[in-house]
Amino acid sequence: MSIFVLAVLTMTAYSNENLKQKAYTALRDFFQLNGKSQGFDGTYVDTPAEFGRTCRIKIDFTIPGREYFTISGEYTAVGTLGDGIYFDAAPDTFTRVEIQNGSLIVEQQFRDSFVTGSESVLQATKHSGRLEIRLKQKNRFLFFTDTVEKRCIATL
Repeated sequence: MSIFVLAVLTMTAYSNENLKQKAYTALRDFFQLNGKSQGFDGTYVDTPAEFGRTCRIKIDFTIPGREYFTISGEYTAVGTLGDGIYFDAAPDTFTRVEIQNGSLIVEQQFRDSFVTGSESVLQATKHSGRLEIRLKQKNRFLFFTDTVEKRCIATL
């Protein structure tokens, strides 16, 4: 029995690390990054007014193990990177990576406990010289769930 449990745990850990690496590679290839960072200034569309009108898309792959892909707005607190996908998180936080109809989708979930947690789903699409980022975030606390969707469009 204990060998079976060890095998399942090892397979799960490998699968999660593999998914994290897949997310890293997919983002790197989608944005053609080679250990560098990119930033795009854009405009929020169909996004709650409390985030402002302008947005900044930041993709930073310069520090191995601390890569990130974020969206920040004019009201994002100074000293923070914004909301998005962070690669310094544990491998088991990466739950989905796929390319669907030319869009890259990466999902990351944090489970703080049985009653709290958060989920980020980032969808990146390039079309006609534009970059569209959709970020859907769900935060859960007890029986309450707060969902925020942001859509940032920038020129490439």
